[in-house]
Amino acid sequence: NVTRKAFAEALKAIPEAKVSFDEQMSRSEYLALLADTQISVACYGAGFHSYRYWEIPYYGALLLTQPSPLLIPHNFRQRKHMLFFTTPDDLVETARWAIDHPVESSEMAHAATLHLLQYHLTIHRAQWLTQVMEAHCLQQTARQLLRFPF
Repeated sequence: NVTRKAFAEALKAIPEAKVSFDEQMSRSEYLALLADTQISVACYGAGFHSYRYWEIPYYGALLLTQPSPLLIPHNFRQRKHMLFFTTPDDLVETARWAIDHPVESSEMAHAATLHLLQYHLTIHRAQWLTQVMEAHCLQQTARQLLRFPF
Protein backbone atom coordinates (compact mmCIF):
# COMPACT_ATOMS: atom_id res chain seq x y z
CA ASN A 1 0.00 0.00 0.00
CA VAL A 2 1.46 3.29 -1.10
CA THR A 3 1.47 5.91 1.63
CA ARG A 4 0.23 9.48 1.33
CA LYS A 5 3.81 10.63 1.88
CA ALA A 6 4.91 8.76 -1.28
CA PHE A 7 2.21 10.53 -3.28
CA ALA A 8 3.23 13.89 -1.81
CA GLU A 9 6.88 13.22 -2.70
CA ALA A 10 5.90 12.27 -6.26
CA LEU A 11 4.02 15.57 -6.70
CA LYS A 12 7.23 17.48 -6.05
CA ALA A 13 8.17 16.55 -9.64
CA ILE A 14 5.58 19.09 -10.81
CA PRO A 15 6.90 22.64 -10.42
CA GLU A 16 3.38 24.16 -10.30
CA ALA A 17 2.31 21.87 -7.44
CA LYS A 18 2.11 23.25 -3.93
CA VAL A 19 2.42 20.22 -1.69
CA SER A 20 0.92 20.84 1.76
CA PHE A 21 1.69 17.61 3.57
CA ASP A 22 2.09 17.58 7.35
CA GLU A 23 1.82 21.36 7.27
CA GLN A 24 0.16 22.76 10.38
CA MET A 25 -2.58 25.28 9.62
CA SER A 26 -5.82 26.36 11.18
CA ARG A 27 -9.15 25.20 9.77
CA SER A 28 -9.81 28.69 8.35
CA GLU A 29 -6.35 28.76 6.71
CA TYR A 30 -6.95 25.31 5.26
CA LEU A 31 -10.37 26.28 3.84
CA ALA A 32 -8.95 29.51 2.39
CA LEU A 33 -6.19 27.50 0.70
CA LEU A 34 -8.71 24.99 -0.61
CA ALA A 35 -10.99 27.74 -1.93
CA ASP A 36 -8.00 29.15 -3.86
CA THR A 37 -7.00 25.74 -5.28
CA GLN A 38 -7.83 24.56 -8.79
CA ILE A 39 -6.74 20.93 -8.40
CA SER A 40 -6.46 18.98 -5.16
CA VAL A 41 -5.52 15.43 -4.18
CA ALA A 42 -7.31 13.16 -1.71
CA CYS A 43 -5.35 10.02 -0.76
CA TYR A 44 -6.28 7.15 1.51
CA GLY A 45 -5.42 7.76 5.12
CA ALA A 46 -6.36 5.37 7.90
CA GLY A 47 -9.24 4.13 5.70
CA PHE A 48 -10.59 4.32 2.16
CA HIS A 49 -12.33 7.63 2.66
CA SER A 50 -11.92 11.07 4.17
CA TYR A 51 -13.58 14.46 4.34
CA ARG A 52 -11.16 15.64 1.63
CA TYR A 53 -13.15 13.58 -0.89
CA TRP A 54 -16.15 15.86 -0.31
CA GLU A 55 -14.43 19.13 0.60
CA ILE A 56 -12.42 19.36 -2.61
CA PRO A 57 -15.40 19.44 -5.02
CA TYR A 58 -17.47 21.47 -2.53
CA TYR A 59 -14.89 24.24 -2.72
CA GLY A 60 -14.70 23.99 -6.52
CA ALA A 61 -11.37 22.27 -7.09
CA LEU A 62 -10.84 19.28 -9.35
CA LEU A 63 -10.63 16.10 -7.26
CA LEU A 64 -7.75 13.70 -7.93
CA THR A 65 -8.19 10.56 -5.84
CA GLN A 66 -7.61 6.85 -5.59
CA PRO A 67 -10.43 4.48 -6.58
CA SER A 68 -12.36 3.36 -3.51
CA PRO A 69 -13.84 -0.08 -2.86
CA LEU A 70 -16.64 1.60 -0.87
CA LEU A 71 -20.17 1.66 -2.22
CA ILE A 72 -21.13 5.34 -2.51
CA PRO A 73 -24.60 6.00 -3.93
CA HIS A 74 -24.42 8.49 -6.82
CA ASN A 75 -20.62 8.54 -6.61
CA PHE A 76 -18.48 10.88 -8.68
CA ARG A 77 -17.55 9.44 -12.07
CA GLN A 78 -14.11 9.25 -13.65
CA ARG A 79 -13.45 11.98 -16.24
CA LYS A 80 -16.92 13.45 -15.66
CA HIS A 81 -16.49 14.75 -12.11
CA MET A 82 -12.94 13.82 -11.09
CA LEU A 83 -9.80 11.85 -11.97
CA PHE A 84 -8.49 8.63 -10.43
CA PHE A 85 -4.87 7.65 -9.90
CA THR A 86 -3.37 4.45 -8.48
CA THR A 87 0.40 4.89 -8.16
CA PRO A 88 2.70 7.86 -7.51
CA ASP A 89 3.72 7.90 -11.19
CA ASP A 90 0.07 7.74 -12.23
CA LEU A 91 -0.68 10.66 -9.89
CA VAL A 92 2.04 12.76 -11.51
CA GLU A 93 0.74 11.91 -14.99
CA THR A 94 -2.86 12.63 -13.96
CA ALA A 95 -1.96 15.93 -12.26
CA ARG A 96 0.14 16.96 -15.27
CA TRP A 97 -2.82 16.25 -17.58
CA ALA A 98 -5.15 18.30 -15.34
CA ILE A 99 -2.71 21.24 -15.30
CA ASP A 100 -2.19 21.07 -19.07
CA HIS A 101 -5.97 20.93 -19.72
CA PRO A 102 -7.38 23.76 -17.61
CA VAL A 103 -10.70 24.04 -19.48
CA GLU A 104 -11.51 20.32 -19.16
CA SER A 105 -10.31 20.32 -15.54
CA SER A 106 -12.48 23.31 -14.69
CA GLU A 107 -15.52 21.74 -16.37
CA MET A 108 -15.05 18.50 -14.40
CA ALA A 109 -14.61 20.44 -11.15
CA HIS A 110 -17.79 22.42 -11.82
CA ALA A 111 -19.71 19.25 -12.70
CA ALA A 112 -18.51 17.66 -9.44
CA THR A 113 -19.65 20.64 -7.39
CA LEU A 114 -23.11 20.51 -8.95
CA HIS A 115 -23.24 16.72 -8.50
CA LEU A 116 -22.24 17.06 -4.85
CA LEU A 117 -24.92 19.69 -4.22
CA GLN A 118 -27.52 17.47 -5.90
CA TYR A 119 -26.64 14.15 -4.20
CA HIS A 120 -24.21 14.50 -1.30
CA LEU A 121 -25.38 17.05 1.24
CA THR A 122 -26.37 15.97 4.74
CA ILE A 123 -30.06 16.01 3.77
CA HIS A 124 -29.33 13.51 0.98
CA ARG A 125 -27.59 11.17 3.43
CA ALA A 126 -30.58 11.39 5.78
CA GLN A 127 -33.02 10.68 2.92
CA TRP A 128 -30.96 7.70 1.76
CA LEU A 129 -30.71 6.28 5.29
CA THR A 130 -34.45 6.74 5.78
CA GLN A 131 -35.15 4.87 2.54
CA VAL A 132 -32.85 2.01 3.57
CA MET A 133 -34.45 1.80 7.00
CA GLU A 134 -37.99 1.90 5.54
CA ALA A 135 -37.13 -0.87 3.09
CA HIS A 136 -35.67 -2.93 5.93
CA CYS A 137 -38.77 -2.38 8.11
CA LEU A 138 -41.08 -3.34 5.23
CA GLN A 139 -39.01 -6.46 4.62
CA GLN A 140 -39.16 -7.41 8.32
CA THR A 141 -42.93 -6.80 8.41
CA ALA A 142 -43.43 -8.96 5.31
CA ARG A 143 -41.40 -11.76 6.90
CA GLN A 144 -43.47 -11.60 10.08
CA LEU A 145 -46.72 -11.68 8.10
CA LEU A 146 -45.51 -14.71 6.16
CA ARG A 147 -44.65 -16.49 9.42
CA PHE A 148 -47.95 -15.67 11.10
CA PRO A 149 -50.69 -15.58 8.47
CA PHE A 150 -54.10 -14.36 9.61
